[in-house]
Amino acid sequence: KHNNYATREAIELLIYENNLTQENHNISFIKAILDKSQRNRFFKNILYKNHLLLLRSCIYFFYRYFFLFGFLDGKSGLIYHFLQGFWYRFLVDSKIIEIKYVAFEKKITIQEAITEVTGYKNFTV
Repeated sequence: KHNNYATREAIELLIYENNLTQENHNISFIKAILDKSQRNRFFKNILYKNHLLLLRSCIYFFYRYFFLFGFLDGKSGLIYHFLQGFWYRFLVDSKIIEIKYVAFEKKITIQEAITEVTGYKNFTV
């Protein structure tokens, strides 16, 4: 189940990164302050998507575990934040790397590589 979610998120990030959609990803700072879902999207667009692949999963884990006080939950907090904040994000990044590698090696577009690696033919964000 999480493998499928990670594949879909990798596709979404590649679409965003390569400007393959007409959707407007710009969120005003005022909306980000007032609405929690807009705030999460704002930070994801500004901070998370601009960090290096594989490194951002480490940064995100440390942010969740230390700055959001996940360590106060004990062993269960460590397990939860490791799986949700590190492992899942690492899986998404590894799928992005795999798709980019296939596109580079076979000299095909990102859309074709997404279809070849994941099997998704019609993908939209």
